[in-house]
Amino acid sequence: MKAPCASCHVSGSECVLIKSRRGGNFRRQKSGLASSNATPTGSREIFDSAVGSAEPHSDGEDSATESGDVLNMELRNPSDALQILALSGENQRSEPRDPSLSESNIANSGRGLNSGEYRAAAQPGKDPTTIFDDYELVQRGLIRPGVVYELLHRYSHYYHPYCPIVPLYFLSSANTEKIQRTDYFLLTAILTIASRDDPRHSLTHRYCWDHAQRLLIDVLLSHPWTQTPRTVEGLLLLAEWLPHIQVQETASEASKNLFSEDRTAWSLVGLAVRHGYLQRLDQGAFRSTGNISRERAERNRLVWAYIWIADRQISVRMGQSFWSRGPSNGARFVAQDFPSLQPRPETNNEDYASVLQATTELIQILHNAHAILFASKDRTLAMIYDGQYSRYLDDFRAAARTWHSTWSHISVSTKVQTTLLIMYEYICLYTNAFSFQAVITRAANPRLSSQKEQQNKKPFTELLSHGIMSSPDGRFIFDAFSAARNLLSLMNSLDPQNVICYLPSRYYLYGVYAAVLLHKADCTGAFQLGTQRQEIICLVRDFISVLEKAPSTESHICHSYSRMLKQLWTRRERRYSKSAARKRGQTGEANTVLQNQNQHQLRNDQQSPAGTAMSNSHSTPEDFGLQHIFDPVAVENDLAFPSVEGYFQGSFMPGVADFGSPFDGGLGILSGTQDWDLQAGLGSGEL
Repeated sequence: MKAPCASCHVSGSECVLIKSRRGGNFRRQKSGLASSNATPTGSREIFDSAVGSAEPHSDGEDSATESGDVLNMELRNPSDALQILALSGENQRSEPRDPSLSESNIANSGRGLNSGEYRAAAQPGKDPTTIFDDYELVQRGLIRPGVVYELLHRYSHYYHPYCPIVPLYFLSSANTEKIQRTDYFLLTAILTIASRDDPRHSLTHRYCWDHAQRLLIDVLLSHPWTQTPRTVEGLLLLAEWLPHIQVQETASEASKNLFSEDRTAWSLVGLAVRHGYLQRLDQGAFRSTGNISRERAERNRLVWAYIWIADRQISVRMGQSFWSRGPSNGARFVAQDFPSLQPRPETNNEDYASVLQATTELIQILHNAHAILFASKDRTLAMIYDGQYSRYLDDFRAAARTWHSTWSHISVSTKVQTTLLIMYEYICLYTNAFSFQAVITRAANPRLSSQKEQQNKKPFTELLSHGIMSSPDGRFIFDAFSAARNLLSLMNSLDPQNVICYLPSRYYLYGVYAAVLLHKADCTGAFQLGTQRQEIICLVRDFISVLEKAPSTESHICHSYSRMLKQLWTRRERRYSKSAARKRGQTGEANTVLQNQNQHQLRNDQQSPAGTAMSNSHSTPEDFGLQHIFDPVAVENDLAFPSVEGYFQGSFMPGVADFGSPFDGGLGILSGTQDWDLQAGLGSGEL
């Protein structure tokens, strides 16, 4: 046996002499033992994993020769150039490895997984007692493993039904051993959400949120350990349930700042979109799966579907443009395309797959409405002044009606079904409210050539004072107010402390949107009947009461929303009371004048019989109108003679606008939750 060389003697490695490299084409040979003896550096390992995470490849032989030549590899952008560099020759000196579990990736990630965790777990004889013993918050003694299990169960019960994107092994205590270190960002997000509405875990909530913010820096910098769909899921969940302490701290920096939560959520969703593209999750928008497994393709499709939904929802809320591409035109995904969401005992047999399909179809209507009605500022104003939006609103209304007839009776729990219907009413409100805003915009800035007409324009308080149906946009405005009423009724029907408290924050904004729109409608004189207006006020008061009862912590965002809504409507009530008092005073003066005129006329008639006969046979139109307008009986009981709006024009025009029964005409009203109580008009009674 020959003596080893000096380097092998020092390193303690077996000395194997290589064969002669003279002659032959060694580019076609396997990498052999030389590659197994090579020791890659940490920086190169991170680089390989970062490239390989997007599209896995084989390290067995030269990648350039796998496709025939480097020239055969696609070169469309600088990223493809890096791919060629990484795959042509570098792979001969390294063995294939899982980039997400690379030791150097974790060790060099800075904060992500606590650089000592992996080394401690790799040492023999030091296996953790539980799967969470190597979790940083548990290692530091900030939370106990039992608390982790408790919060996971709490999340599964209260939060998971509204966004069932978390893998089931997170929610089952028997399968938590499947949680890997690359899942710790998602785990931290779940613990942060599950502890935010429980006063007993207020300190735990702060620990979890502080740790999540440290991990977010790694996510922002796209550290290799973050290149996993679990990271995207964690970002989407945080955007839905942002910690209350974050909202409170951000809002305290500026007075009356109610936009901090939306802005933070918008930023988190944008980060999720970018990570989705970085991991090629957008390929889930297509039917073709390529070379990946069916399970992974389904997971990518599921995650990208929720990315698309979150992007559309937050963009519409913020009035921004969309970031992500939606499902391809040729790929219409249905419930069967999401097997992981099918009913099963672990999820109380909830049909989350059907809920996702129904939500996707609703969001598609919202997407089209936002893209068409708000394509650009100039286009929106052109539609408002030219009135070209009515055909679009008709189509949106027909699509919503079809959706409601298909999904309104979906077989899920009551709270999930109610949230789905709330979203439906919100989309009906969003599309039809465009018409209401168009009426206000035209009244505020009319495009009139005559200065005299400019001076004679009606004030806002008289826009709808003659009834909703007196406006050309009446049917759309009617549907908008109907959707707002139904939305508030659905919100008020939920249990404040067991359901509303745990809803994603966007549902609170749906209710706020409806309440503010009804306030705006009241300011335009849309609710003329006393019972009509009183019913609206009762709905809003009940919603404010629900928001006040829902929070279990003082930092909950519902406190701010309820306080601001109460101020808005209280101010409106004071103005309405003053206006009503002035009208009563003016009416009393008019009645006094009228009575004096009648007494004077009566004395003249008694003195001149001929004049009496002439007066009775030739009454002028002015006298006739004056007597009916200032009738003392009508003033004392204004509900005795309801306006035409109280009948909804059904009795007067049964063939055109009969709102008593649904029909297929342009003015028909949806059956089900879209219907108003038509027995007594809009004001069917006080709640």
